Amino acid sequence: MSEHFLLSRLARDLPVTKVIRMSEDTAYNWFRRARWPETKGKPSCPHCGVTECYVLTRRRSKCRGCRREFSITSRAIFASGIPFRQILAIIALSANGAKGKAALELRREGGQSISRITRGENADCAWDIVRNHVAPNVHIFADEHAAYDELVGLCDLTRVNHQVAYLHGKGVSPNQIKSFFARVRRAYRSVHHRFSVRYLDCYIAELSRREDCSRLGNRGQTVEMLGRALAHPTSRNLCGYWQGNRPPDLVWEPC
Repeated sequence: MSEHFLLSRLARDLPVTKVIRMSEDTAYNWFRRARWPETKGKPSCPHCGVTECYVLTRRRSKCRGCRREFSITSRAIFASGIPFRQILAIIALSANGAKGKAALELRREGGQSISRITRGENADCAWDIVRNHVAPNVHIFADEHAAYDELVGLCDLTRVNHQVAYLHGKGVSPNQIKSFFARVRRAYRSVHHRFSVRYLDCYIAELSRREDCSRLGNRGQTVEMLGRALAHPTSRNLCGYWQGNRPPDLVWEPC
């Protein structure tokens, strides 16, 4: 019997202890390759996109086009004074959490599925979410839930009647998405303990990313998370808490 991927050496190819023992220069090189993969770590201006830049200091550059100075974290969510090695260690710790990682837990330790939120499980909600987020040429697999009856006219649909069988034809089954739903519930109950409605899409997007990358090792997941984070600008929805950015919120509970 072959060894399960999650138990193999490929799934643990970047121990957190290795990241902690890294030098700051080594961690900085990880950031360079993740921030500018097209130029293999050579700086390009985050303001105008020009790749002709020259180095001012050890970790700051200046654009030859717009003449503006920048660093590797300029206009990114990591624009802070936290050491690169510490950020990389936090990402590696988060990558190791199969069901997610609580923010308070990360704070103490550190010192491409698409998911959408729907308000209900009726036919109207299912039709709206498929119409707005699924391409017409996609083949959908579903069970016999009545909410999926209206999807027949939107795209190709294959359904499995679980009262008769778990599979239909050659391996057609909706059990993969059902296992994802189960992991969402486990993350809610055992990791986060609550999902804020304000950030519900962020929670689900994070769990979807973990589902997509479940067959990557620690190193692959860390590189993937670092690259996505560096490519994302500062979020106005996630910053400014102490400056009063605290709109009213609700708490969502899974069924």
